[in-house]
Formats: sequence, C-alpha cells, structure tokens
Amino acid sequence: AMNEVGRDGVITVEEAKGFKSYLDIIPGTRLNRGYVSPYFVNNPSKGSSELSEPKVLLVSGKISSSQDIIGILEKVHTDPKTKSLLIVANEIEGEALHFLAANSKKLNCCAIRSIEFGTGRALSMDDLALLLGTKVYSNLGTDITKVQLSDLGSAKHITVLKNETLIQLPGGDESLVDKRVEEIREIYNSTGIDNDEKNLCYRRLSRLSGGIAIIKVGGSTEAELRERKDRVDDALSSTKAAVISGYLPGGGTAIIKCLDIIENKFIIESDDGFTLLKKAVMEPLRQLAVNSGAVPELVIANVLNDSRFNYGYNARTDSYCDLIEAGIIDPTLVTISSLRHSVSAAINLLST
Repeated sequence: AMNEVGRDGVITVEEAKGFKSYLDIIPGTRLNRGYVSPYFVNNPSKGSSELSEPKVLLVSGKISSSQDIIGILEKVHTDPKTKSLLIVANEIEGEALHFLAANSKKLNCCAIRSIEFGTGRALSMDDLALLLGTKVYSNLGTDITKVQLSDLGSAKHITVLKNETLIQLPGGDESLVDKRVEEIREIYNSTGIDNDEKNLCYRRLSRLSGGIAIIKVGGSTEAELRERKDRVDDALSSTKAAVISGYLPGGGTAIIKCLDIIENKFIIESDDGFTLLKKAVMEPLRQLAVNSGAVPELVIANVLNDSRFNYGYNARTDSYCDLIEAGIIDPTLVTISSLRHSVSAAINLLST
C-alpha cells in the first residue's frame, strides 16, 4: 500500500465482502481538516461522518447566518439524486452551525474549515475546486444563496473524521487536474522560491496527485475478521512509525544491547535504579523464550555474549541469527515509547 501511494499517502483499512484480503487503490485525496462539531458524526463506531455520493459547496469567507445556506440545503433535501452535502468554509459559526448541526441527521450534511492559511488558502481551495469539479464561492452579498445543485462539486464517498477528511473518487476533470499538477511542479522546481512556498507546493501536489490505498480485510467468521483487521491496523501503525523513526532488531534484543553499551560507558552497578531497569528490559526476551519453550537464562546469555547489535534469538525457528536479515524488526519509536512510558509509570508508583 505504501509503495503505491507513497510514504505520505492515505491508507485506510476496511472490511472486505468475501473471505480474501486484498489492496484497492482508488483516486482521491486527504484534507487535514475534521468536522467542526461532533453532532455531524453519523457512524459512532468510527467516530466519523460518512457521506455517500455527496455534493460539495466551497466558500471563501465566514458563514454565520442560516439564511446563507438554507436555500442550498432545501435543494439538497428535495433532490432525489443528491444524498448528502459537505460544506467547506473559512469559518462556520453561530446560527448557521447550530442550524446545520440540528438538521445534520435529517439532511445528512457535514461542515469542515478551509484548508491552509493566508495566501496558501486561496490557492489550495482553488485546487480543491478543480479536483471536485466546482468553483469557490464568496459569501459577499448573495453569491452562495444563488448556487444551484449543478454548480456544486461531487465525489463518490467522503469520510470526515475528527482531524481529517478523506475524499474518494472526486468528480473533477482529470485532464485539468493533471495540467494543474504540472504547473505546481514547475513552480516547485524553479529557482528562487523560499522554503515556505516549496512546502506549500509539496502539500498541494500531494493533495492533487495522490490516491487512496484501501486495505480490504476478509475473514470466514466475524471474530476472525475483527482480529485480522486489528492486526492490519497495528501493522499499518507500525509501518508509519518506522517511516518516521527507522527500525531496530526486534524480539526484545535492541533494548538489552543498548543497556549493555550504557553499562560499559558508566560504572553504575551500585545504582539500585539501574539494576531494576536492567532486570525490567530483559523481561520481553525472557517471556519470548518461556513462550517458545526455551530456557530463558540461556537465551539471554547467548544474546548478550555476542557483540553484534543485530544478533538475537528467533523464537519461531529456535535459533540465533541476524534479526534484521530475518525480518524480525521493531519500529524505533515503539521501543523508545514503551521504555519511556514504563519508566514514567514506575516513577509514579515509587513516588506514591
């Protein structure tokens, strides 16, 4: 999935209809904006607002009066083909927000704030309009009160979460989107642009040219499906953590080897805290050895006696090898976080 959509691409996990698990790549984009009110949530299990075949209204400006949007909401409600509506505006507040939230279940609508800030906002909203096949309307005078359903943008499906929005199969013209991508690439590669402009171009490119990878997880029973989906979710989180921080030899080995290095650098044998820490970091490897029927003391001794950092115990084959070559790895971030959090918990217990 990461090879298909890149390190910063959107990867989601969903349940498949059959028994098999497979990867689906669909055109789409992700916005780093979530719903403005939790009242828009219509899928409590995911904490999301799911909009099927929605129309999208893009507004540059603030919406505070319900009179500004009541016309378009009536058109959405009375049109048999339109099932839902997403509103993207700089700010949605006061009477308009209360009106939308109160009617969100009946009208199946949701509202999010505009992407980016300052000068980047106008450019990014224009990109989004191109992607969805619409234009950005202003809230000056009566501009948005005159909007017709045919003027609005469209998509196959939109999922709005607390901090992000996923748009699947947007309805814009692909040739126009490709042309815009080329224009942004030219600006990105030109000399003389500062870092802020370069970062903005990169974000605009990732929104326009990236797809969404959906890992469809199948299973023969509901329990198997749920368990497998949890495993895939964990694997995805681990992979993202490894992209951020790199990886280390797994199987509880890296943390023991690091402690060995510290012990050689500093003479802290008499320190009770260090003795306690040393005992604690050996527990993951000890437990792996116990679980696989090996002698834990022997396994720990064999791992510590070899000076190679990657050398450790492979519980599956009951052998010692280069763990990274064998594919037994942990994200560095996970190892650091587990040590940091356990030390924090231990300090709290000791101080109580």
